[in-house]
Amino acid sequence: MHILQVSALCFLPAALLAMLLRRWLGFAILTTNVLTSTIAHRLHREPAVDAADRVDEMAILLWVAYNTRVVLQLARVELAMWRTGLIALAVLGAAGSGLLDARRRALPWRSPRRTALHVAMHLSGAVGTFLLLSAAM
Repeated sequence: MHILQVSALCFLPAALLAMLLRRWLGFAILTTNVLTSTIAHRLHREPAVDAADRVDEMAILLWVAYNTRVVLQLARVELAMWRTGLIALAVLGAAGSGLLDARRRALPWRSPRRTALHVAMHLSGAVGTFLLLSAAM
């Protein structure tokens, strides 16, 4: 397995939390992201974009839309300070993931630095999503 496939598994705790909270749409989107990332980040692949990459991009878009939906749902209710803090950390995680993505794309394909930034993106996104769902409990 490639390290990017392993790091994509970091979304499984958030998927499990979504399942425990009976947020079935979130569970489906998060598990879909794990599956598509596992396929798209396979060990032996070329830098050319293929169908797996397109499906992975669509899954990422659904993940962003779902997280946005959760933030908007939480924004409509009065929250305890700790929940507001979790939401702020989750938004920072999402912003960090986007920033890392922009920096990653400027580096050579599968270079160690690019891969490290991509792993950090997965971690940032997974932790942010977990915190966001935790605020929704």
